[in-house]
Amino acid sequence: MGFKYRRVAAIMGLFSMLGLAGTSAGACAGECEGGIVDNSDPSAPVVIESGELVRFQATFYLRDRWTAGDQHNFDFAVEPDGSGQLMLTEKISGFSMAADGKLLEKLQKVITRRKLAEKNGVNRYTAGLPPEFQPNRFLAGYASGEKIFFVTDNDPVAAWAEDVYQIMADYALACGSDAFYPPAETAPVVRFRMAVTKGGKTVMYLMPKDPDGIARLTKVVYDATEDRTEEKTAIPVPEDYFAAIGDIVARHRLTVKYDFSYPYHSKGWYGSGPKLRSEAMATETDAKDLSLMLHMKFANDRRVAIDTRKASEIRGMQPLIDDLLKLHQEYFGRQKPALGAKKAGNDTDSGHPAGDADIDLEEVNKDAAQ
Repeated sequence: MGFKYRRVAAIMGLFSMLGLAGTSAGACAGECEGGIVDNSDPSAPVVIESGELVRFQATFYLRDRWTAGDQHNFDFAVEPDGSGQLMLTEKISGFSMAADGKLLEKLQKVITRRKLAEKNGVNRYTAGLPPEFQPNRFLAGYASGEKIFFVTDNDPVAAWAEDVYQIMADYALACGSDAFYPPAETAPVVRFRMAVTKGGKTVMYLMPKDPDGIARLTKVVYDATEDRTEEKTAIPVPEDYFAAIGDIVARHRLTVKYDFSYPYHSKGWYGSGPKLRSEAMATETDAKDLSLMLHMKFANDRRVAIDTRKASEIRGMQPLIDDLLKLHQEYFGRQKPALGAKKAGNDTDSGHPAGDADIDLEEVNKDAAQ
């Protein structure tokens, strides 16, 4: 996918509200291309005693986050309006909604976790950079009168900015607005298969074709510790099968998380585990007896291919996995096996466990490339 970058002329105007517009002639008049603007305050405290956040502002550009309108730049604020009502606003889009103190508490956790107080007083950036690197701005005000303020060249993949975005987007979503999220995929699902492995046992749901060329919804349970197929059962594909899969995928916003985590798919990260670029993400290794394969194709030819052995990622997807497994269990519980379906046991003709000859785990995992 491509990322479109847009200039936001209003940013410099917003800086002027905090006294950032004036710069010295010694800083290349503050505006020449490539010139360094430095109005830093080296005496600003880097330790904030208060933990009671009462006002929050942050302006930044994110490469891997965007809205339905392909907006990558955000100017968030959580502060009281003229009547004293705490409001969450995003000035570029014009979004505004009432908020409460819990939102500020969540933002304070980001400030603490990302050690943003250490940036206090830094006001240094490079003039004339492309939009994704133009200055970000951060302000946190406390009940004690203390504040954290900094302006730096924007990092389009900054972890603290992604944290702030996620908190704002999820808070708005919980209140009924998806203003900060791109839309979930609406095209119908036309192909689906999954495999969950835990403790040496794999449960798969897929749709191979039988000898007559008819696709059957097939359940395979494979025990790697004994190298045998415990069960292989096929049923006719339910009429509402793909619609039900699509509903679950949309409810869990899987395609949005998948898109936001796109640069990290090759390492097994899909946006459901730890914070991207966190220490946990950098140090977690693949699990030996736990894996998830989740592949699907939509009618518009879009594909989702999840293959991970990261335990934290799989834990994060557990609600989605549970819903998908429950759906399949319901289908197989209410329908009789299709003609010719094999149960567990040895195939006396081949000498292999039933189904081993025509269900290959490695082939299943190549699905996304087909």
